[in-house]
Amino acid sequence: MQESHARIWLDIAKIDQEHSVQVRENTDPQIVAQYAEALSAGEHLPPVVVFREKVTGGHKYYLADGWHRLKAHEATGRNKIEVKIHDGTQRDAKLYAIGSNASHGRQRTLIDKERAILMLLNDPEWSKLNDAEMCRKAKILSPNFVNQVREKYGIAKSKERLITRHGKTQLVDITRLGGRDKMDYAKIFKDAPFDEKLSKNITRVIKFFETFCFESVRQSLPKPEAVRLRNQLVAGLAEVENRLLTNKIKAKK
Repeated sequence: MQESHARIWLDIAKIDQEHSVQVRENTDPQIVAQYAEALSAGEHLPPVVVFREKVTGGHKYYLADGWHRLKAHEATGRNKIEVKIHDGTQRDAKLYAIGSNASHGRQRTLIDKERAILMLLNDPEWSKLNDAEMCRKAKILSPNFVNQVREKYGIAKSKERLITRHGKTQLVDITRLGGRDKMDYAKIFKDAPFDEKLSKNITRVIKFFETFCFESVRQSLPKPEAVRLRNQLVAGLAEVENRLLTNKIKAKK
């Protein structure tokens, strides 16, 4: 998506409101009235954000941010509005809208935030982002919010994940990631003899993995994913250590 940074006055009639993206549950008439009153008093409102897509015969303009300001201009009989233009598609406008209004305008309601996450979850590509990345795009602080939305609306978690490594994004089947769980470790080491050296090195392995995740891979592996993998490894190694210590106690008896 190429950004033009142009700020111009655009005919409101040229903005495709039907196909523009409204993330909020609704437009608040009281805020529209306040903005309209400010316009009538000669105050200047910030430009709205539109995405311009080149089509046969001209351009399409999709509103991505500024519904209350646009409605206020219409309410005062204005036919032009100041805009900030980005070159992009309706899909680009949608992604921009998902993260807008987090720090300005009317405070987002719980429903507004849910709608933003639902737009990501219902998209064939964006639904494969990890929860932390979805929250980053929607500007929501708690990654757990995505799971709450899934549970509320009965949306299954995608079995595929878009992962970026070394500047390349690829689709990965996450059901094959993570290796064995701790129960598998328990079965493997059930009858293993106690190894003093291995037992002492477990802490070193965990520390090494932490350093690896948070230093070497931090540019390509999201922190929540690194934490998840680290916790999974700790659980597995803890089970190994417990089994080894148990066998040592049995051997002494």
